[in-house]
Amino acid sequence: MGEVAATYKIFVEEMEKFNEVKVEVQKLNPKAMVEEEVGFGIKVIKAVFIIGDVGGEIDKLEASLSAIKGVSEIRSEEVGRML
Repeated sequence: MGEVAATYKIFVEEMEKFNEVKVEVQKLNPKAMVEEEVGFGIKVIKAVFIIGDVGGEIDKLEASLSAIKGVSEIRSEEVGRML
């Protein structure tokens, strides 16, 4: 069994809650996480997660990200097998 790197952009409903959402995303143990400006004072969280290459793990991760209070949308940027 290998590992998969999955990169997501996480959009926040209200910028006032940005730091709260960021803390909750951090609890999911991303390998890397940065803030990215998209314009007009709006930021997104870009996070990379390393997970096992097992069926259903991506779905569980996406469900966990979507369940965070204040998250309006998540977008998968890249998913690839680790070598």
